[in-house]
Amino acid sequence: MSLIIQCSSGHRMTVADEYKGKRVRCPQCQEILTVPAGESGPMPAPPAPMPAAPRPPQDYGVQAPPAPGPMGYDGGGRRGPNERREFDEHRDRERWDDGDDPRERDYAGDDRDRDYRTAASDGPLDRDEIQQLQTVSLGLAFSFYRYLLSVIVLVLAALLFILLVIVETQRFRRPSDTLQVLAIVDVIIMGIVGLVAVIFMFVGTGLCCRAPARAGGAALPVVSVILDGVAFLAYIVFTILLIATEGGRRDGGPVLFIIMLFAALLALTAQALLNAFWYRLGNFLGDRATARFAIGTMIAWLCGHVLSALLLFLLGVIGASSRGPDPTIPILLLVGAGIWIVLTIVLMCLFMAVISKLRARIRNEARGGGYR
Repeated sequence: MSLIIQCSSGHRMTVADEYKGKRVRCPQCQEILTVPAGESGPMPAPPAPMPAAPRPPQDYGVQAPPAPGPMGYDGGGRRGPNERREFDEHRDRERWDDGDDPRERDYAGDDRDRDYRTAASDGPLDRDEIQQLQTVSLGLAFSFYRYLLSVIVLVLAALLFILLVIVETQRFRRPSDTLQVLAIVDVIIMGIVGLVAVIFMFVGTGLCCRAPARAGGAALPVVSVILDGVAFLAYIVFTILLIATEGGRRDGGPVLFIIMLFAALLALTAQALLNAFWYRLGNFLGDRATARFAIGTMIAWLCGHVLSALLLFLLGVIGASSRGPDPTIPILLLVGAGIWIVLTIVLMCLFMAVISKLRARIRNEARGGGYR
């Protein structure tokens, strides 16, 4: 009769009765076993072997979840459900820095003002969009220098108004030759700088038409440059009629007023559309603070010019309704125009600040440092 024995590795073998009490070797794992000397029959199965170490997962591009660790933590440092619930309850009861709740702190910085890509414009920028943004940045540079030259023109205009006030106060005396020469030089320089500013205006707004579609595209810059062109033609017609009618003295006053009002409204609308384009571009670049700044300057631009126009209109009505020549009316009109000039200079400086912020964000995106 034969016996069936099993080694510790789980290999079974059959031995003859003559090997009872003797030592045999497992033919598979070479383990030395002692054959029992008792009654013949199968041996009880030894304890189950220790499980072999798991094979490391192969890398198919998907990371396997970490194996659970001790005390309710997994390999990635995350807590189990019970541990997480207890931790959350303890955190809700905890107060930092002598009773200061960290959720109620007002953290400094402008991280809360950043818009890290909304769902409508989510995704990284491709090469075409980067090139389009670089073209827009060049257009913004032309617009920046356009406003800088416009500020110079307004300063020269303010100087011309000061000279006119001096001449008006000396109306019963012949103005000096020096004042006349200064006024002529001022007008010539103002015309040259203003012409360069107009060229920069058209070039800058035209380059902004290359904006990416996710930033609003070319709709707003195109309409803005068209309105600026029509306004520029209206200003040319106004200047020609002003010279032809000798300053409006030969029945040209109402026509000149209508043309001037039409050109001013077109210019205001064109600038408002350009500010709206800056707002959309700022949101696309993830800078909500600059976008709000652009909208704020647009509102200030519209309100300031409307109030200045009302002030000048009231002064004109007062001058027209006065009996006889009043020497204070021209001076009040010049003062009102001076207030408009100062207000416009301040607003254009704010426009330059908006453009500088947008160009800095575009440079950051072009270097790959934007929030995508």
